[in-house]
Amino acid sequence: MIKNRLLVFVWAVLLASCSTDVGNFQIGEDLVDKQSTILMTDSFSVKFSTVVMDSIATSDPTVALVGKYENDQIGTTELKHYFNFDRSSDISSILDNTGTKIEILDSLTLKLKYTGFNIGDTTQTFTIELHRLAKELELQDVGSTTDYLFNISSFPYDETPLATYSFTPYPNIDDSVEFRIDDTFAETLFEQFVNSADSVSSNEYFNSYLRGFVLVAPEANAVLGFDTDEGIQMVMYTHIVAADVTENEYDFDLTTENTNFNQSIADRTGSLFENLVERTTAVSSTDADGLAYTQGSTGVACRLDFPTINEVFTLEDHILIKAELILIPAAENNYRDLPSSLIFYTSNKTNKLGDNLTVTSSSGTETAVTATLVSNYLTGTFYYVADLSTYFLTELSDYYYDTNIGLLVMFPSTDWYNKSQLLLFSDSKVSQLSPKLNLYFLKNE
Repeated sequence: MIKNRLLVFVWAVLLASCSTDVGNFQIGEDLVDKQSTILMTDSFSVKFSTVVMDSIATSDPTVALVGKYENDQIGTTELKHYFNFDRSSDISSILDNTGTKIEILDSLTLKLKYTGFNIGDTTQTFTIELHRLAKELELQDVGSTTDYLFNISSFPYDETPLATYSFTPYPNIDDSVEFRIDDTFAETLFEQFVNSADSVSSNEYFNSYLRGFVLVAPEANAVLGFDTDEGIQMVMYTHIVAADVTENEYDFDLTTENTNFNQSIADRTGSLFENLVERTTAVSSTDADGLAYTQGSTGVACRLDFPTINEVFTLEDHILIKAELILIPAAENNYRDLPSSLIFYTSNKTNKLGDNLTVTSSSGTETAVTATLVSNYLTGTFYYVADLSTYFLTELSDYYYDTNIGLLVMFPSTDWYNKSQLLLFSDSKVSQLSPKLNLYFLKNE
């Protein structure tokens, strides 16, 4: 026990004296004996599983996700985008000073601008539908200073679409698409402005009148991303007949109420992850053909546990100086779509989201701990590597590692909340590369 306490004490000294620069963990030179050697072991096991969170906030995203795709391993994922518009700022009047209608409606359209994100088969016909909501979009009060809508939020909508548009995203993809909205709906909306109705007199009334819309693609086998910052607009085209014909265009932008959100619907029936239904129940990779996965916008994340790490205390005359994690993307991934980096969050026994793993640099800047993609297309070698030295040195400094605590592997927040990217991990140890926790020790001779 004295040796164990001495070992941990030295770890604590190392942690306090070593450089913590991101990606440059160093050994304190004053603690290195000239008779010491550095040893590496990967015998400490890493356990893989997949968990699903109760929900994640997806309101006010930068990307509107629409579509549906099937995957042999995880089942079917469907994404819908809900949104509403504010009153057009330049449609102050379409009447002359005598109250006579001077403009004629030509059409009402919806414009969507691509972000470049897609997943699934984009070479097939993609049919998108616009439906009007039966209930006004409203943020959910979660007891904090900010209200949200979530990936599991839902609002009823009319069964009959206001518009249906079919196209082939690739290779005929343009920067944007624009399609016509139902003429009857358009004329009714136009008449609200002609009559200066209360329903269009302010944004508040206008939001309530429209209620909102949802974009769906129930028969697609792909998910597309559209820009919400400036890429989703409802456009009213009109013209004035006088001596000359004057064409006008009125743009309706997304509401500033931030009520737009992405809804995700998973059907895992018959898949490897059929039992992934609630946060407290994880699906072990041993029950999923050696696979685990992380998926953006759905709240699904790969969980890592280290069940044998406490055996480190049985090592005599060993000082832990570095911990390196290797993660292997499964062969089922499209390697050209692999994300460049991953981040980590702590999680408890019931898979609740904890704190983001960070490291503080010598300048005092706090930075997320990342797993960086290492790729070689010539050799077909792809893996992620992360320096978890600070994490393990801190956790083990209390003489014990709580094995109920695990790490969730997630995408950086921009991708986690705004994309539906899928990353499958393999726990296989039969391939040339295998996931492992490499621990480096200083051993005194």
